[in-house]
Amino acid sequence: MYMKTLEAKIIGVDNGNTETKTRHFNFTSALTSSEYPLHAEANEMLLKWNGKYYRQEENLKDMKEDKTKDDDTYALTLMAIAKELMYDEPNRNEYFSTVRLAVGLPPQHMTRKDMFKEYFESKGNIISYEFNGKKFNIAIAGVGVFSQGIAALFTTNDMVSILEDGACLIDIGGGTTDVALIRNGKIDRSSVFTIPKGTLNLVSDINSRLQEANAERNFGQIDTFTINNYLSKGKTGALSQEVRGIIDDVSRTYVNDLLTEIISKVPTIKNTANYFIGGGIKLFRRFIEEDDRFADKEFRHYIDDTKANAKGYEQLMIRHMSKESSSAATA
Repeated sequence: MYMKTLEAKIIGVDNGNTETKTRHFNFTSALTSSEYPLHAEANEMLLKWNGKYYRQEENLKDMKEDKTKDDDTYALTLMAIAKELMYDEPNRNEYFSTVRLAVGLPPQHMTRKDMFKEYFESKGNIISYEFNGKKFNIAIAGVGVFSQGIAALFTTNDMVSILEDGACLIDIGGGTTDVALIRNGKIDRSSVFTIPKGTLNLVSDINSRLQEANAERNFGQIDTFTINNYLSKGKTGALSQEVRGIIDDVSRTYVNDLLTEIISKVPTIKNTANYFIGGGIKLFRRFIEEDDRFADKEFRHYIDDTKANAKGYEQLMIRHMSKESSSAATA
């Protein structure tokens, strides 16, 4: 009864293939589950829910095309909710909260909207669990499913011009790149497509090339962290010029192939405002900027905040609730 009287907190969760993101946090979407207690290493998180134990880890094992097939996405979402509640009130040991959950799907998968909503609602309205030694009692007051990418645009100041003038949305994630045209104030469903290429594929290609070169010239092993740090931040560290050249060559070829495929399916892209979003932007941006087949620089926009979709889901949930209130008032 107590929880039902609490004002609902809106929490946006972006259930990415590689990372789970909220307004304030992001962590790798990798889990180990067991019916027996698990031990956590440094920086790993532990969840106990529904008679099982879950440990969040840093090494991604695989990607799930359908996130509703098991409870992993839900477990990661419970972790995300807990982290946001702890962000607001870090000193509590037990939480009683009412939450409106805002999640999303790529534009091409919005036909699965009802199924994704049902996935979260089917677990029950009252959820009790333990996270990192603290207890959580959560009442789910509602679930909203919104379009990924579009949500990120709501974190910019450009929504009026986007809706009026149109745009091409290019969302580069870990495993896929989702593309959609915005026309007449909404997504043109006939323009939506997904390319099965993202940052994970690129890093895999780079690792393969480096291993081949290392077998010949023995310049040592290079981990994924170092590759990402170089591509996203330009930090060379102790990387030799030869190694940097290999990373650049593989990346340039990979990004060029990806962009060529996008252009082949969106021939008007040079004369449309381009919005590049997603975690891949930090890795790909340098090579995208070299390509003159897209809109002029003043019409190319980069949203490199990896939490933008989660923040946008919250804004869209507020708009959705406002419309519901208005409809109820006029009924």
